[in-house]
Amino acid sequence: MKKRILPMLSLLLLAALMLPCSATAHGSYRVTVCDDLGILEGAEALVVNDGYDVGETAFFLWTKSCYSDTDWPSNTTVRTKCAIAEGESAVALVIRRTGTGVFYYDIYTFGEADEIFSDSDLDRILDDSTVYTAIKGGDALRGADRFFSLCATVLHDHAESEAARAKRAPLTAILLGLGAGAVVAGSSMLGVWLYYRKKLHGTIYPLDRYAKLSLTQREDRFVGRSVTRVRVQSSNGGSGRSGGGGGRRGGR
Repeated sequence: MKKRILPMLSLLLLAALMLPCSATAHGSYRVTVCDDLGILEGAEALVVNDGYDVGETAFFLWTKSCYSDTDWPSNTTVRTKCAIAEGESAVALVIRRTGTGVFYYDIYTFGEADEIFSDSDLDRILDDSTVYTAIKGGDALRGADRFFSLCATVLHDHAESEAARAKRAPLTAILLGLGAGAVVAGSSMLGVWLYYRKKLHGTIYPLDRYAKLSLTQREDRFVGRSVTRVRVQSSNGGSGRSGGGGGRRGGR
């Protein structure tokens, strides 16, 4: 009976790891709106029902006027306008309109969302045909709906990936343990073999009998000096993003 328990437990563990997992429940999410342009019919929030739960990440939409395509708001201004707390995971879409009626849009990511969204994810969202044509054509509501739906997909896929990794963790730990044990056992066996091989060589060829060394003179001679200098580059001045920060990631 005892011999059957271990195989049964192994099969149960394997079956549990192979079961499909779902990290996010189907539902809706809320987009907080700051409509300074007055083009969203006075909406203070948008509720999008596309079957995804975005977890702890908050969504914000801000419409504002600007002077040119490069007149986007600073990261601090977006944080203040949308009331995004320090360390909060958030995605903000800023839609800008110039005095001549030309529309531009920018994406800002903060907190955990800044780490989740890759540059390729952002380019795919910003260049989406529906997002681009709708916002550039003045249909901010339709463009924003598509924009945040794509953002929700990225967050959903990330949560699914993390859940799958967590399910694989027990099996990974077992495999790593077995691998480490095999390495330790192999190293021990190799060490013992080398030790006895060294002793065997000592018996076959006794150096103290066939080779002798007798020092008759000792002299220390200083022949010169060289100094090598290595410049260490500082890693504090890079332009990379750090955890908990974030800001503008691109626009069109």
